[in-house]
Amino acid sequence: VCPLSSQLTGSVVGKWQEHPLVKFEQDGVNYSISTDDPTVTGQWLQAEKRMLAMNRLLDADQFHNANIRAAKACFLDDDAKKMLIQHLEEINNNS
Repeated sequence: VCPLSSQLTGSVVGKWQEHPLVKFEQDGVNYSISTDDPTVTGQWLQAEKRMLAMNRLLDADQFHNANIRAAKACFLDDDAKKMLIQHLEEINNNS
């Protein structure tokens, strides 16, 4: 899910609280939060995270848990997946 890009392209119109990621989160869907093209949108992942928090879509724990669920569902072998999850946990613990 690329929140800002979905607004800029018109694929999601309306209030932020109506963004599909709200329903994804409620339903426990595996998804990742990404930036579509930071050189076009001017927004990097940390800015997406702040934007989601400011608009009360996801708090820091929900953002982290979404990343963990996405990592668990990704197409990496088990060792690489484990390393990715450990890395995400380290980032979360240091922020």
